[in-house]
Amino acid sequence: MCYVGINAPKAGVNVGAEVPCNGMCASLNAIVNGDNVTTFQCAPTSVCKALVAYNNCSTLNGDREVTGCCCDGFNACNLAGRPDIVVPTPAPVSEYPISCWTGVYVNNKPLSNPGY
Repeated sequence: MCYVGINAPKAGVNVGAEVPCNGMCASLNAIVNGDNVTTFQCAPTSVCKALVAYNNCSTLNGDREVTGCCCDGFNACNLAGRPDIVVPTPAPVSEYPISCWTGVYVNNKPLSNPGY
């Protein structure tokens, strides 16, 4: 189970949920228009390995201002060190999650192998 959501304090956005994950819990952090924005997601293990963030954090190749972290040690591990975000109780799973395109791009160039 991973926390999936977005936190943008200056914009007043802090929303997310805990969802099943078939990869690793992940987060990306960057300054966007002066706001310290963090996104939380379930990422394929291959993306975490490509970013050298397998159970670790690293800055993204091509943009040192973006930090990516991946973990799989415990539920919502991507919220470790974030007391400002309370993990909501997960909703019962009634169907399979949707499949989404995954990958990380900087300047229109993939930093990992994109795909479903």
